Amino acid sequence: MKTRVVIRSLLALPVLLIGLPQEAGAENPCIPLNISTADPAPCVFGDTLYLYNTQDNDASLAITNLRCWSTTDLVNWKSWGIILSESNVAWSNKAGHLWAPHVVHFGGKYHLYFPETNSNGTFYIGHATCASPHGVFTADVNSMVINGARTGTVQDAGLDPFVIMDTGAGASGKNYLAWCITGITPNRNYIGTLNRAGDSVIGAPTQLTNSQFYPDGGHYVEGEWWIKPASTWYHIYACYYPGGAEQIGVATATNLTGPYTWRGWLMGSNINSAAGTIHPGCALYKGKWLLFWHCGGEEFGGSLVTGSALRSTGCEYFQFNTANPPAIVSPITPAIAWSIPKTYRGVGIPRALDTIQVDRVSNTDTTNRAIIGASVADVDGGEPLGHMITTIGNNGWARYDSVDFTGCDSVIARYASTNAANAMEIRTGSNTGTLIATVPLPSTNGLTTWATTPTIKLTTDTIGIKNLVVVFKGTANTMKLNWIRFYPQAVGTMREGKGPASRFACVRLKRNMFRITLEPGFAGPQISLVNVQGRNVVALRQKWVGPNTILVSFDSARLPAGIYLLTSRTASGSRNFRFEL
Repeated sequence: MKTRVVIRSLLALPVLLIGLPQEAGAENPCIPLNISTADPAPCVFGDTLYLYNTQDNDASLAITNLRCWSTTDLVNWKSWGIILSESNVAWSNKAGHLWAPHVVHFGGKYHLYFPETNSNGTFYIGHATCASPHGVFTADVNSMVINGARTGTVQDAGLDPFVIMDTGAGASGKNYLAWCITGITPNRNYIGTLNRAGDSVIGAPTQLTNSQFYPDGGHYVEGEWWIKPASTWYHIYACYYPGGAEQIGVATATNLTGPYTWRGWLMGSNINSAAGTIHPGCALYKGKWLLFWHCGGEEFGGSLVTGSALRSTGCEYFQFNTANPPAIVSPITPAIAWSIPKTYRGVGIPRALDTIQVDRVSNTDTTNRAIIGASVADVDGGEPLGHMITTIGNNGWARYDSVDFTGCDSVIARYASTNAANAMEIRTGSNTGTLIATVPLPSTNGLTTWATTPTIKLTTDTIGIKNLVVVFKGTANTMKLNWIRFYPQAVGTMREGKGPASRFACVRLKRNMFRITLEPGFAGPQISLVNVQGRNVVALRQKWVGPNTILVSFDSARLPAGIYLLTSRTASGSRNFRFEL
């Protein structure tokens, strides 16, 4: 039986407290904080994104296991458990040094690369294989051979292996292994050609010049990652500059082995965290670029920490601008010097029917254009763990990007207030976008005393994926917002099977057949089938089988799996019926 593991709920509320289930959200950290996930290595195989991680055991960052997670929507994550344990690496000295992995697929196998210390306490690169991407992997008896023999020289050692598959038009068609060596002066980076089996490097590896990757040529580098979106190689890595905690930098070259040109910082150092490391991992998934990184648990809120040094993985979107070569930038305008700010929001498209905390930015980025006249903090007042919007001014607003509104009818909110006249507008698109509800936020007799609003019906149909924006109306610093949640239509909700029809109901008879029963006088509807973007996707076959009953069917083989909406409209109103294929 498959196990469905979801990201930390946008609010982990006990069901008995207010009657809400714990459902998926699309937040950072993308894996729950009670499980350490460091050194993220995202890899796309087919329509699935796999995330490989190390797992910190304690504050010493001892690592003995590698784990794997997978997702098809960036919201719900499945745990595949431990894919390689240090105890199953024959040449390991079992010292808790099973560090940053990378996985690729070639030659009919999935290949896992990892660093580990041997009996002399020296780091070498290990290799393991499996028939599936999620393990369990079997490690080779010995560490990898570099340059035809184990010479004992410094180039045999290594950390953070990364396999570069040079494919596409004009590419070499070869696979290369990149790795770094730290703790020497200067630190070194190597690239060598893999043999066909992928278990050794053939020929002399190329050492990349240290000065290519730093503004001043002298700072630490680790966490190798390469991407080649067009004709330019992007080397993305972690390093110290101008000292202190690591940050993520980027350099570019037209040839894989350089020379590389320093291009700047991709992400700033972690804050409020005992773990000074950071580790990039990039993936192109469903047409969008993703940057994964790790930080200490306190980065995402001190009250959520299981141990301040135990690291957790976050994820953000990025894109390329029109410069030559294109620079990596964030889809949102950062308020700090780095190209990509860290956010609580993260990635993925949750349903509006999930519980949503509308906190788009982290505590240190309150002037970001996605939140104005308000800020984000850990939720207080005895509420379960999570985040809230606070220090709210009149007309302050916050945006939560890309929510699937399909099938929503009404909304509730969890809030605190000290002013009877406070209220909140819910809009789509922007802070001046379409108004879909106005929610009163009357006094709760204290900013640490929380209440849940009555159900407020939406004033307009909202279909498809849109940005969600809340705009606050009232006296400054007299209200807080924990979460909001939308509900489906109370009448006409989709039901499976052949149960009796309600006053206005849609019953699913088969995978591709529905019975719509109309209330008297609601004749002649226009019925269509749309996707979550609100676009018609397939023609419908309709047959009247009674004075108020229509059978609707369609060719389901023409549609991919996903969420759809059967919508029925007339001059006197409309009903939407959400279902899943």
